[in-house]
Amino acid sequence: MPPEAGVLSTRVATLADAARTLAADPPRARQMGKEARAHAAERYGLTRFLRDWRRTLQEVTR
Repeated sequence: MPPEAGVLSTRVATLADAARTLAADPPRARQMGKEARAHAAERYGLTRFLRDWRRTLQEVTR
């Protein structure tokens, strides 16, 4: 995940600090949410799925 899209960690303290920081800065939290959504749509969205599926079908039918 790109840093501008949020905080990713297995450390509870890191996540708690990030939550406090974002709660104190709603505009930044909104922007990070937009970035995270765009990243998820690009990586896991229907457009990507269909592109990958089409490529897979082409590979197995050659």
